[in-house]
Amino acid sequence: MLRTYLFKKYFAEAPEIYEFGCGTGLNLVALAGMFPDKKLYGLDWSETSNAIINKIAETHKFKMSGAFFDMFSPDHTLNVAENSAVFTIGAMEQLGTNFEPFLQFLLDKKFRICINIETPYELYDPGRLFDYVAAKYLEKRGYLRGYLARLKQLESQGRIDVIKMQRSFGSLYHDGYSFVIWRPQNHRKAGRH
Repeated sequence: MLRTYLFKKYFAEAPEIYEFGCGTGLNLVALAGMFPDKKLYGLDWSETSNAIINKIAETHKFKMSGAFFDMFSPDHTLNVAENSAVFTIGAMEQLGTNFEPFLQFLLDKKFRICINIETPYELYDPGRLFDYVAAKYLEKRGYLRGYLARLKQLESQGRIDVIKMQRSFGSLYHDGYSFVIWRPQNHRKAGRH
């Protein structure tokens, strides 16, 4: 339900949608059902993932394709269409504190909107027992940390607009479906909303 709500609210106007760290493509299949006329791209560092995405597209005649993409060492020549939407779901956690190369890749593009459904470390309150334990779990696992603070810094520099940060739900270990929604300032300045 969360995914459906966010996709329908924020991706309706984007002609193309890119998922980074797409895995088996389950989110892209959901998008193909919601927006059959949009071009969808699944990007992942697993060649098997790319093959799965392309096979799904061929079998179901979806407008989607899979391609190789390494979030640790992004290929800046990869075209991300202007006015498009980009997102991650549970993919950035693997970057730990090494998210800057991927973030810089995104900042070089002129997309409409970005949604990261992840486990933002900064949303935990160390004064609450669950949050304290969850934060320690993320530290031990080496999951995403510092990303929200970096987005806030970029917003204070006038480089992005943070539209929403919200803690959501998850498991007994952590809230893996919290999210941040943001857009580059170059999109707003160009007059596109």
